[in-house]
Amino acid sequence: MEQEAGAKVKNRVAICVVILSFYGCRDGQEPLTALDKLKATIVFTVVVGQTNGVPSTEIFLASPDGRLAKVSQASPCFNRNPAVSPDGGKVVYVSCSSPYGEDLFRVTTDAMQTQNITRAPDFEDHPLWSPDGSRIAYESVSGGNRGIVVMDSGGRQFTRIAHPSENLTLGNWSPNGNALVYSAHGQDSTVGQIFTVQVGTLAIAQLTSGPGLKAHPAWSRGGTRIAYVRTGRIRIMNANGFGDTSLIFSPDSVTGHINWSSQDAWLIFEARSSGRTDVYRISGEGTTKANLTGNSHPGSSPALSSDDRNIAYVADLAGLTKIYLMAPDGSEMRPLTTFTVNEFQPAWKK
Repeated sequence: MEQEAGAKVKNRVAICVVILSFYGCRDGQEPLTALDKLKATIVFTVVVGQTNGVPSTEIFLASPDGRLAKVSQASPCFNRNPAVSPDGGKVVYVSCSSPYGEDLFRVTTDAMQTQNITRAPDFEDHPLWSPDGSRIAYESVSGGNRGIVVMDSGGRQFTRIAHPSENLTLGNWSPNGNALVYSAHGQDSTVGQIFTVQVGTLAIAQLTSGPGLKAHPAWSRGGTRIAYVRTGRIRIMNANGFGDTSLIFSPDSVTGHINWSSQDAWLIFEARSSGRTDVYRISGEGTTKANLTGNSHPGSSPALSSDDRNIAYVADLAGLTKIYLMAPDGSEMRPLTTFTVNEFQPAWKK
């Protein structure tokens, strides 16, 4: 029995080394099996080298206990912006494409079958799964303008749903899957506004106005509110644009995407202060605030799991960036993998 168990561990480690190549894995760590892949909950990007000065990266799936599966194509490419479908069965990401340059690719996590689902001369970026997993929204760049396109999850029935802008950035879907929120500005990068667009009717509503750059909009999970950043501070408004207020204890230098908790009670985000970026938590009313990484390493790009139990973020470990997990109160910090290369862009299954 001991010899058989030892052989199993040895074989498991050997398989891990073959699949993960030079990335490394801890003793006894094994890749995800086909059934496990359906339970994988987080996806992230790993830097594996450089090609003509451009980073070569790979996309990995992971389960919270650290089991891994590489889902991107093998050729050197800047694979990026991965997103997991709500059922965990598919991953969509941006990858190299010939002759189109770059396209969106979809891979099934049970059979690892990869399909180019855009095949267009336009530049595609930032894919977002709809709440029911039936559609994918993404940013499309053509002729210097950036617009929003929605397609079905199989790469058919493409619909451009928002007017193109020189600078347009997707936020997220409304919880009911009927609309998207986004920010846009023209040549003047100091003034930008928040918009919503109804996917069915293509009706666009401008929610903000006046001076100041508004960015990083995030629809609350309850669907009634939208948070966004105006000139570095978090503001919250009703989904129709009314009741716009600033959170009292918001930092002055919020720099990225905002995550709502499932009950809309608090938000997770990154902000920069005194030369470093950290992960913060603030109540939905803005009355309490905590710097979750202030007593350890700098942190950025936080992503909150759908059950509110884990925050994945990029930890800056003195030159090495790794995906770390922590509890919502900042405790239980631990690395997701034992890779010795840079990791970034964590995203949870929604």
